[in-house]
Amino acid sequence: FPPFDTVILSIYDNLDHNNLLSIGQALAQEIHLTDQWSIILSGPSDTNSNLLIEPEYEKHDNYIIIAHGADEDDVYYDMVDKVEFLKQSSTWNARSRFVVLVILGSYDYNSSDIAKRLLEELWFGKILNVIVVIKQTVNAQAEAEKRLDVYTWFPYQDSDRCLTIDEVVVIDSWLTEGNGYFQTNSNLFPEKINSNLHQCPVIAATFPIDFVVGPPIILSESELTYDGIEVQLIKFVVEALNLTMKFRPPPPNNGKWGTLLPNGTV
Repeated sequence: FPPFDTVILSIYDNLDHNNLLSIGQALAQEIHLTDQWSIILSGPSDTNSNLLIEPEYEKHDNYIIIAHGADEDDVYYDMVDKVEFLKQSSTWNARSRFVVLVILGSYDYNSSDIAKRLLEELWFGKILNVIVVIKQTVNAQAEAEKRLDVYTWFPYQDSDRCLTIDEVVVIDSWLTEGNGYFQTNSNLFPEKINSNLHQCPVIAATFPIDFVVGPPIILSESELTYDGIEVQLIKFVVEALNLTMKFRPPPPNNGKWGTLLPNGTV
């Protein structure tokens, strides 16, 4: 996180978890001792049901969410509850940097499966700049490894992987030997969407309207296109971003979508 930013640490929930509380307090204390970030503690609880409404211009850029539970389902629903609570604030910013720290009460789990499920849920809420941190272990014997894997995913890598999360990647690992260190020291929040979207589709729906959109041009039984100044404009954008343009069929019987308002707009 950039120095001197505010960090939102989401930890509390409706249950009393003394161990989790101590983890959150220890983490908050460590962040505080660096003297680099301000910290706001957040989370749904029986005693904290009303969220402070802060000035809308103070959007936050850094979130740490501690998702805990006895199993994968508990972790998933705990994270969902905390994210939904954070969304109530006027300072909510889905484009922020997010760290989801997973704490499980079991050793029997698949860390990549958990990371994939959490990342899918966050992407559904348009949260992309996120990493999931989870201990890499599948049984009690592996606990001695003491390695935290950092998972993320990258959309628009090719035309078969556009918006769905088919694969998560370990962007780095934290090894706890000595004082601890990152295995590759990678950038944990790289740029994920650039100007080349690898032929991923963009779907458009329109209808003929004088000058801006011409009549549909049938290319095949399942494919059509249009011409006109606005169509040319969007095709220019599509070509620049290496997208694939797909038009939906126009409304039947020369119909149009929308409602004509008194001021002449639709």
